Amino acid sequence: MFERNIEENNNIKEVFKTQEYQDLRKKFNELNEEYKELYEKGKNFEGNDEQYRALQKELSEKGAQIQETHSQMHQLEISE
Repeated sequence: MFERNIEENNNIKEVFKTQEYQDLRKKFNELNEEYKELYEKGKNFEGNDEQYRALQKELSEKGAQIQETHSQMHQLEISE
């Protein structure tokens, strides 16, 4: 059992080195930065209700993209 865990850990470490995983990691980090910027913009928001709803929608969509990217990364980890 212990040997199997070591093998699984080594396989996951190899996944981290793949270009596909690196691309997903980069996208994930970029999306998080964009989300943070939108969030900060929302904290100091000075506009009308319609503009605020548009910002909230954009935040929600960005959050969904982050979740999808994270899910893809996880799928790569468990598929190896």
